[in-house]
Amino acid sequence: MNEEQKDRRIRKTKLSIRKALIELLMKKPLNTITVIEICELADINRGTFYLHYRDIFDLFGKIQDEMYTEIIESICKRTTKDNYGATDTLLATLADIFDFLSKNYEACIVLLGSERSQDFIDRMLLIGHDECIRNWTEAYRIIDTEFLESFYHYMVSGCIGIFKHWLDSGRRESSGELAARTEKCVRFSLGVLEKYDEKSRKCDVIKAK
Repeated sequence: MNEEQKDRRIRKTKLSIRKALIELLMKKPLNTITVIEICELADINRGTFYLHYRDIFDLFGKIQDEMYTEIIESICKRTTKDNYGATDTLLATLADIFDFLSKNYEACIVLLGSERSQDFIDRMLLIGHDECIRNWTEAYRIIDTEFLESFYHYMVSGCIGIFKHWLDSGRRESSGELAARTEKCVRFSLGVLEKYDEKSRKCDVIKAK
């Protein structure tokens, strides 16, 4: 067996193992799943499992890492240090991310719904943090970093919440419709930065049109 065939076989084995864990997580908590159950579903022996993962929690962490890396790659397709946080770039990036998450919705359900989901959410909250703060500081001439920090977490937490609600309600809309609805929320929220008064550190009330 040459190296290419060996690598392909390893990738196929890991994919089977990860699919098995996700399938089990749709039915029961992480801490009740055994290596034996995963091996039976993936049609492998225990030795093969331990060749790639230390235990169940290591496997779960690797799935988180893989999803996180792919989300970063979705973001990098459109963004640079100069345009990250700009409204048009942000909205286009959201559409890419929602499309990716939609295609991997079963993994998202277990990542956002398990008892260890907070680790994944915390990492999501920090994606592009520094770039957004810098971009908003320059674009809106706001130097109140505490306000921008709060606004950033409000924005990103809201987007995650919208996506989680979409999953929990059975994905009644397409990922494109979800991105369009999120776009309205994002555009409205960014109006807060336009209304912010640096001297008084207050925002004028934004009237609904």
